Formats: sequence, C-alpha cells, structure tokens
Amino acid sequence: MKIRNSFVSNSSSASFVISKSEITAKQAHALLNFVEYYKKEVRPSLGEEHYWYQSDEELEKWVIPFWNIEDKKDVIKGFTSIDNFEMGNFFKFIELAEDYIKD
Repeated sequence: MKIRNSFVSNSSSASFVISKSEITAKQAHALLNFVEYYKKEVRPSLGEEHYWYQSDEELEKWVIPFWNIEDKKDVIKGFTSIDNFEMGNFFKFIELAEDYIKD
C-alpha cells in the first residue's frame, strides 16, 4: 500500500485520511464541521481580498456540495471531486501536523 505523508491533490480532486488517535478532540471537531469552523474561526481573520476568503454564497455553491468528510471508527476521511477549498491551509490553521495526514 502506498502512503503519502501530505495532503494529496490534483487539479480536480483531493482526499485525506487522519488517524483520530493522532489529533485532539478540537481538531477532530473542526475537521468534521469544517465549514462552520471556517466561518467562525478562519474567515474573520482574513480580509475579503485574501485568496482564501470565501463568502457564504461561494461555500454553498462550490464547497459544501463537493466535500465529503466522514467520522469512521478510528479515522476521519475526506474526499472531494472538485477541490475548491484550501483544505491544506485549513489543516495548518487548526495546527494539524502533516505527519498525521495520509491519502
């Protein structure tokens, strides 16, 4: 099995698997509720001109329909067919070490 120690993405899709034993409860909650966490914690620290800023309308149209993040028994899995959200930046914002991210 091939394991990569980073967020895996190409031009249109991305996926990740994170062991729940390697992250805090707060990080797990942020991942599983990433849109709400982005709205409340991340976006207020960005200016509207920032490349990562996304309005509610943009989130509804381009992020929510395409990202699927699931709480499995021992891991959190995420997948998208259209990568329109800077998940790598989100991982950094919630201080998630790259060593814990597998594809």
